[in-house]
Amino acid sequence: MGVGLGVCAWHEFIQKNGAVDLQKGERYANMDYAYASLLRHHDPKLTKVTSYDIACQWYKKVISRVKALPLLVCCDLFKQDICFVIPKLHIHGHQLACQLKFSLNWLRGAGRTDGEGIERPWAHLGPIATSTCDMGPGARHGMMNNHFGHWNWGKLTGLGTLLHKRLKTANDQFRVHKESLDEFTAGRGTIMETWEQMIRSWEEQQEKPEEEREEAANPYEMPQSGMSEADVRLKLTEEEAVQAKEGTFSLHNVGPTAFITQLLEVEAQQRLLKMGVEVKSFETVLQKTQLAEKRTKIMLIRRFFG
Repeated sequence: MGVGLGVCAWHEFIQKNGAVDLQKGERYANMDYAYASLLRHHDPKLTKVTSYDIACQWYKKVISRVKALPLLVCCDLFKQDICFVIPKLHIHGHQLACQLKFSLNWLRGAGRTDGEGIERPWAHLGPIATSTCDMGPGARHGMMNNHFGHWNWGKLTGLGTLLHKRLKTANDQFRVHKESLDEFTAGRGTIMETWEQMIRSWEEQQEKPEEEREEAANPYEMPQSGMSEADVRLKLTEEEAVQAKEGTFSLHNVGPTAFITQLLEVEAQQRLLKMGVEVKSFETVLQKTQLAEKRTKIMLIRRFFG
């Protein structure tokens, strides 16, 4: 039997009444109950951001589902200001439409919240699974509640250090990004006003209920211009397959398409390595060893390709 959790995305506190048993996978019924239960302890007047790795599907009828729950936990989400997002790591496994609509990067006020805080308690709670799987319901719930409480206590006692660290990082990064923004915007004239107006218009529409939104272009959506690298690779691979059927085979084990792809990957690795050196990501002995190994591999590859 699994466990579903509700966790504060900012400080990673496990929420009161936010844990449920998963009798048969992560079903909507279980997660809806956990969601409604933890919302009982939050002021309905507050704006809430709900992060879930399948929010793009789960949110569609969550209002009606939560309203139909037992009287103890049911609530009217329609009257509350709630927006739904997908955690920043999980969202890369979604389609482009989801990435444009549910990204925390485009949500005003989200800051650098990643929404992945729900995953971190499992590193602490995972080891108890071998014990709880053989327990009865009462003992199992008691042990898990103890560990939930210990997790929250650790977070509470370390909150001062955490917030101080985040404040320092925020101040440092603010200066860095402000300089980059000023450098980027310098001399661009009226185009900056146009871009800012596009962002404001889009954000205003996002804050409205979905049924009241007007059509507004997403300023963060990259315009389509020609074929992508994946499209080109697919086309070339299909051409090689046609040539192979006609009896024209490559002289080498690696075809032209795979050869070019590997070279592009090597080039990308070189750029990443250069960036890592510039930001001083290789400071420890182990990191310096890894740096030397990566440089050696790239050198051998470059020598092989001439």
